[in-house]
Amino acid sequence: MSDDKEKKASYVVHGALTQCPYGTRPSRLTAATSHGVYLRKQPQLNKTDCVCGINIHPMGICTAPTPPPPQPPEPAKQNKSFWMKVKDLFFGKSNINSNTAATQEPAMPTLCVPQIGTQWQNIKPDVLIDGGEALLSTSFLVCAKSGGKIVIVDDGQFQEDRMGE
Repeated sequence: MSDDKEKKASYVVHGALTQCPYGTRPSRLTAATSHGVYLRKQPQLNKTDCVCGINIHPMGICTAPTPPPPQPPEPAKQNKSFWMKVKDLFFGKSNINSNTAATQEPAMPTLCVPQIGTQWQNIKPDVLIDGGEALLSTSFLVCAKSGGKIVIVDDGQFQEDRMGE
């Protein structure tokens, strides 16, 4: 086995594993229909196999950081009456712009449903699969929702000779 730091590019087939750094688990890449080319009895994929819900599937829970909500501008300072100051002293400030526990709570976890606006990048341009460039294990997508780089962590080629590794 080589000690190469770089991942050796291989062709990607139906059943490959994808992962987003903000997803909590990997997901299978699926072929909706065969492009007519098979590799190790699996349909080979091309750069157009990037449709959410058809080829790309949820990857657990999205843990992407959410930007804080925009804060309303500070209102002009008002001269409070004596009684308003006493009320604030005993019952807390009634300023709606103050930081409260509700505004500091983390966002609720959401299902990691990638939003893809482009086709796969870093493909094999000189190998066409049904008119589209072949997908490689080094190919990637960027999720428009989280900004995460979706990568292929396993090419899907279930090789018997890899079972012993």
